Amino acid sequence: PGMSTQLPERRITTGEELGTGVGEAIPMPVAHQRVLLLEPMRVQEAGEWVDIVGSEVSHRLKGPENLWPGSIYSAVIAIHWELVIQAIRDDGTRMKWVRPLKMPSREGLEEISKMAVRSGRTELSD
Repeated sequence: PGMSTQLPERRITTGEELGTGVGEAIPMPVAHQRVLLLEPMRVQEAGEWVDIVGSEVSHRLKGPENLWPGSIYSAVIAIHWELVIQAIRDDGTRMKWVRPLKMPSREGLEEISKMAVRSGRTELSD
């Protein structure tokens, strides 16, 4: 999830399935030549990593320890869910496959007292 301002209309692509650019860096108009970007506060919590070895067809994955809300994309906050599968080949090559998920609204939510501020970008986090 992150805090952001609404994107200018020209930066929103039509037909976006997940999100509307909320949570991205937004260029802000300034009087001088430099570029000023408004960055959202990115926080992230991962579920438990599970080793998947063999040919089993289905697996049950646990979510994050805290009870997060379902997917939300608004002008103020975005809560985005992803399934990340990381594979390590025999030669040590690391690969990631990311699938955005739309999570339904959830009940019984409580305050999340500690949120680790870190990049929500999968390619930058481990």
